[in-house]
Amino acid sequence: MKMLLIALVFLVGCQKSDDTTQIRALFAEVAESAQKHDISGMFDHATKDFAAHPGAQTQDEVRPVLFIMMRRLGTFQVKYPDIHPEISADGRTATVKVPILLAKTQDVQEGQDAQEDTADPKAWADAMRDKFGDPYYFEFRLKKVSGKWKVWQAHVTGTRSLL
Repeated sequence: MKMLLIALVFLVGCQKSDDTTQIRALFAEVAESAQKHDISGMFDHATKDFAAHPGAQTQDEVRPVLFIMMRRLGTFQVKYPDIHPEISADGRTATVKVPILLAKTQDVQEGQDAQEDTADPKAWADAMRDKFGDPYYFEFRLKKVSGKWKVWQAHVTGTRSLL
């Protein structure tokens, strides 16, 4: 009985680790698509009932906003700290709270000494803010669809100056 319990704990732990790895890969793929101005590629990682908040905007409503933003930024990089998803007990949904910075590539190259990779989102945001300005704070809600994680909701919670 004790061995069965240990095996179950191990399997649940491995599942959460695999989910975390998949969610981190999802964010990397979406960021890569964004940097390529590939809006369809970004939405390949969203559920059909995706909504952006505030306002419960659908994919069709968000696409032109992304197009205008990307066109205005030109060549840019998507920067964010390590992703630490909160996965539900049933393993079907997850929440990711993360600051995200869209920085023009030229600005990033000039500010290479900024701290980029950190497990502490607040320290990361402070380092990025000093070099590039306020990141946007997001709360993403994800759903597992046919064994793959997809973004279900994106909530913009503001910038430091708005919080």
